[in-house]
This record gives sequence, structure tokens and C-alpha cells, in this order.
Amino acid sequence: MKLSAKHIHTVKAKRPDGTVTVYRYHRLSRERLSGEPDTPEFFASWMQADKTFRENLGGAGKHGTIAGAIARYKLSGAYTGRSARTRADYSKMLDLIADQFGRATVKTFADRRIRGDVIRWRDKLALRSPKLSDMALTVLGLLIKSIIDDGDLTIDHRADLPRLYKADRSDKIWLPADVAKFMDGARPELRLAMVLALNTGQRQGDLLRLTWAAFDGKALTLRQSKTGARVAIPCTLELKAALNAEKKRAGKKRLTILADSRGEPWKGNGFRLAWGRRVEAAGLKDRGLTFHDLRGTAVTALADAGCTEAEIAAITGHTLKGAAAILSTYLSRTNDQAKGAIVKLEKARARTKAVKNGVKSTTSPKA
Repeated sequence: MKLSAKHIHTVKAKRPDGTVTVYRYHRLSRERLSGEPDTPEFFASWMQADKTFRENLGGAGKHGTIAGAIARYKLSGAYTGRSARTRADYSKMLDLIADQFGRATVKTFADRRIRGDVIRWRDKLALRSPKLSDMALTVLGLLIKSIIDDGDLTIDHRADLPRLYKADRSDKIWLPADVAKFMDGARPELRLAMVLALNTGQRQGDLLRLTWAAFDGKALTLRQSKTGARVAIPCTLELKAALNAEKKRAGKKRLTILADSRGEPWKGNGFRLAWGRRVEAAGLKDRGLTFHDLRGTAVTALADAGCTEAEIAAITGHTLKGAAAILSTYLSRTNDQAKGAIVKLEKARARTKAVKNGVKSTTSPKA
């Protein structure tokens, strides 16, 4: 049997003297392998690591390892049912978890002292990036939940650990001037993406996957890949006109609404690269605006129009329970909202003053 790359995890480490050392591991268990590839020693080392891994994977829960739990999780619907992008992100976090806790038994996580180990691991990752540490902690939580669901644990000792990354992009919205700069000179496929995002408030991945079957001439209907929420969004006049024009131009052969310059569905990072180049060409790079900020921009526009939290959530696809928290992140406090608040305040004061004046005139003695 010749081992292929899919069986082996290879790590290259550069030494201070410039030499490069190569380490090889059993891909699933992260057990370090000895010997050189294609030698009997290397093959025997891999076979032993694979045997140990299979025993842990198939053994009784509390006698298995976290590496085995990770392998089971990757076979579960909780993992396979997610989008390819999410699985890729989760896989990186699961690798970090395996590196730190892979050899530990599941039983170890029943001991409250594991909480301290998780905190130290979280803080170590935070030195690289607070956002990375929070993501790793989130995925660890999902892994532990799967272990609990399997009946191998009864408690999650790291459940209430605080997150270190505070995301607040409420001031990062696309102003009308920003949109105008982007649209002026942008390719048609990017202009349509901008119109879709501003008028629906949906995530980039969901918009790229939209097919013409989602558009009935009046509304867009989709199921969000991240939450599974199904949303039906009535089209604004601007969006309806843009979609009708694009449908006429694209013809019947094109499956997706958004497509690259060749009329093909966007692949890999193609859209992100094209979008980034346009942002830079429009002189907007220093503004730090991202495509995702269009989601917050759409929420802000809906709020400025006087929409309630429930109405906004119906468009964005969030639950009512989380609407207030979501809006605190996405909703930028714009000048329009501030002006609207003052207008309401002045009207309230005027009503109060009118009532007081009315009371005085009716209760004052007659001349």
C-alpha cells in the first residue's frame, strides 16, 4: 500500500540556519510518524497510528480520545450539513483543537480542571488573534456539544468563557458617496451585486448562490446557508428593474443570478478578488469597507425608513429573539436617525406645551 497525501499531514519548519525540517503526521490522529516516506519504517509507523486512531474512534465514548471525537464530528450531519466555506473554517479550528487536546481522552473533559487548560489555550491563541481564539472556542463548544449528544459527557465546563474579540462595525457603512464611487466604472456583474446587497441585506455567499428560480418577478426567496432561515424579500423598484434587465441580458441558459464576466457562476475566491480590486480602484480601500458591511448598510437604511426590529429581522433572516443584539452590532447611528430623534423630541415637546396651554386657558378665570 502506498500512502497518498490525503493520509498524511506534512509540516515544514524553517530553522534559524535556513535549513528546512519536514515533519509528517497521521492526518486524522495527528500522531507523529517516524522514518522516511515509502520506507517500511514509515509505513509501519502510519499503520500503528491508524490502528490506535480506529480503536479510539470505535471504542466506548469515555475511553476514546478527543481526536476520535473530532473524526466522529466530521462524519456527523452537524458538520457535513454546513456550507463548504464553513466546513473549511471549522476544519482549521478542529486542527488547532487536535493539536492541543487530540491525545486527551474524552473523560478528561468531565474534570472541571480542564477549564483552566482551555483558558490558557484560548489566551495563547489570542496572542495571534483574538478573533481566532474566539472562533476556536466556538468550534470547541460545538465539538463538546456533539460529545454530550452522544452521551459521553454531561457538562461543558467551558460554556460561559467570555469571548475576547469585540466586533463592532456599526460605523462601517457604505455612504451614498461610497456607493457612487464604486458604481462609477464598475463592471455590470459587480454593479448588480451591489444592488442586490443593498436591497436585500443578505450575506455574500447566499447572494452568489442565488439562482433565477429564486426570483418570481416580485420577490426573492432563499434559505440562508448559515442559519437555515428561509426568507422571502419583496423586491424594491430598483432591484426589480435591475433583475429584469439582467434576466433579459443573461438569457435562459444561465443558472445563477450573479455571474462572472463570462457568464459563469463565481468560483472560489474569484468574486472576493474582483470586488477587492474594484474597491481599491474606486479609492475606497482606506475606508476599510467590506462586502459584509453592505449588510449593516441595508439594516441602517431600513431603520432610517422607520422599520421595526421585527420588520428588519424579517428581511435579514435573524430571529426576533436576537434582533436587538444584532441591531446593536449592525445598526450604525447615522445623522438621519439622529435628526429623526430630534424631530420626534420636538414634536413631543410641542404636544406637551399645547396641552399645558390648553389647560390654562380653560381653567383661568373669565375676564
